Amino acid sequence: MSNNLSQTQSQVYVFNTTSMDLFVYINNYPVVLLRGFNTNEDVKYTPYGQVVPHVKESDTGGFTDGINNLHIKANDGGVTYFNPFTLPAAAVTDNLILYITFNELVIMNTDGFVLHVINKKAQ
Repeated sequence: MSNNLSQTQSQVYVFNTTSMDLFVYINNYPVVLLRGFNTNEDVKYTPYGQVVPHVKESDTGGFTDGINNLHIKANDGGVTYFNPFTLPAAAVTDNLILYITFNELVIMNTDGFVLHVINKKAQ
């Protein structure tokens, strides 16, 4: 993942709200490793996060304007697939926040408004 993002390119801040390490794949590309939440006394249950770019092409390892397929591999060997989704229109120019839970993805804007909830894919 490149850190040389243009000033106008939006980003998605992805957070793992679970206790397990998660390997995140977007559109079949390995994008990021998210550690499980912090268990230190000072910052107990603080989610771990990483920045993922919002890109124009789905073959560059990031979220796109089109359909995004997300699957997650947990460090216990389990795999979770989420229903395909399109980022809300705000993603074109605004940064977004994505919280990963065991059964849902929650997409929010940086003002704290929930824009979209994606359920776990039936398997």
